[in-house]
Amino acid sequence: MSNPRYREEYLEAAILDLIEIQGHYDAAELGLGIEFSNAVTNRLEMILEFPESAAVFSTGGARKMVVGRFPHNIIYVIQGNTVFIVTIVHQKRHPNYWISRLKLMD
Repeated sequence: MSNPRYREEYLEAAILDLIEIQGHYDAAELGLGIEFSNAVTNRLEMILEFPESAAVFSTGGARKMVVGRFPHNIIYVIQGNTVFIVTIVHQKRHPNYWISRLKLMD
C-alpha cells in the first residue's frame, strides 16, 4: 500500500527508459522483460511507501533504489508530496546521462 502523503509522477523519458530496458531483456530471454517490470513495480511501491529511505546521492536531491536482482537503479526526486521518477538506469552503462533531466523539474 502506498503512502497517501506521496504521489508519483514520471518524466516521459523515464517511461521510455523502462520500455527500452524491458525490450532488451525480452530479446535476451522470453519473459525476462516482465520479470524486470515486476521488479521495478515492487521497488516503486517501496519508494512510494518510504520515499526518504534512500539517501540523497546527487545534486538536485536525487535518490536511487536498486531494482532487485537487476543491475539497474531507479533515480527519483522528492518535491513536496510528489515523487518524480527521473530514470531507470543501468548501474555501469552511462550512469550519469540523466543528470540533465533534473533541469526539467525546475
